[in-house]
Amino acid sequence: MTFLANENFPAPSVVYLQRAGFDVLSGSKLFHGSSDEEIIAIAKARDLVILTMGKDYGLLIFKGKIKDLPPIVFFRFPNEYPPDLPGRIFEEHMEGGSVTIAGRFTVVEERKALRQRHY
Repeated sequence: MTFLANENFPAPSVVYLQRAGFDVLSGSKLFHGSSDEEIIAIAKARDLVILTMGKDYGLLIFKGKIKDLPPIVFFRFPNEYPPDLPGRIFEEHMEGGSVTIAGRFTVVEERKALRQRHY
């Protein structure tokens, strides 16, 4: 599984996940300035999972503007947090392979809660 970290996903979390063995592409390096719709199209075309902190992805999905979506993992964190924290918490959830990401909008929270909605 290959992940695409959106521009708003913290670079220290990208590095943390890469060092932990995850295949994570940096959207800020590869697709700088791309719109959310363009990132979704890229992720669909390349079979990528989007990692984002942008609330607007939820609006795009649940307002029905875009169909046939790639898996998206939305990180809901307060304004102040250690920049590698999203990566560390995501790694904890992914350990053991019990979390299914495909076909889902996944929400990861600072308190380590994980919620998913199938689409």
